[in-house]
Amino acid sequence: MELKSNFTEGIPIGPCKTREDVALLCKNNGYNKRGAELGVGKGKYTFKICNYFEEFWAIDWWELEAKEPPYYKARHLDTEYEKVKRISKNSDIITKFNVIREKFDNAVHEFEDNFFDFIHIDGYAKNKEQLIRNLKNWYPKVKPGGIFSGHDMQYPRVEQIIRQFAEEKKLTLNITGEKWYNPTAEKPKRLSTNGPAWWFQL
Repeated sequence: MELKSNFTEGIPIGPCKTREDVALLCKNNGYNKRGAELGVGKGKYTFKICNYFEEFWAIDWWELEAKEPPYYKARHLDTEYEKVKRISKNSDIITKFNVIREKFDNAVHEFEDNFFDFIHIDGYAKNKEQLIRNLKNWYPKVKPGGIFSGHDMQYPRVEQIIRQFAEEKKLTLNITGEKWYNPTAEKPKRLSTNGPAWWFQL
């Protein structure tokens, strides 16, 4: 399968320039009852979009995997978890906010099919096996007309998996406009750490 990442750097495919726009599009289309993010971390993206929905689920297990790169070892994941819980109680968070600390493979069983209007996959997205399971397990949880999305499209492994998934499900692949690369003089092909999101309207 030919990958097209080098042809789409910084140019959105579809109407959304940023991944925040994807959640806003879901709201503007009237699909704003239930949203979720898988892989919350410190909640930076979570708290930008949660108020677009009447109820929102922040799902993460805030644990390191054995395969994680060494630089992740410095992250204080318990602190991130407590921070998300604390911010979720702020007065400017008007949605009904739920925090689930659980592995994605287990948390998925808490929800019926067609439950969510919007799901965004972020955490552990570069883990091939986990991403494939997330797509398989969580795709049925989004109702027809809702949006199924995720981050880290700039990584070739992620791109390949997402394009294959789109082909298998016969979905139109949309990509936001964040840049694929963050080049330096020493590394002209260095990938961005805040690259584009992929998304499907079901």
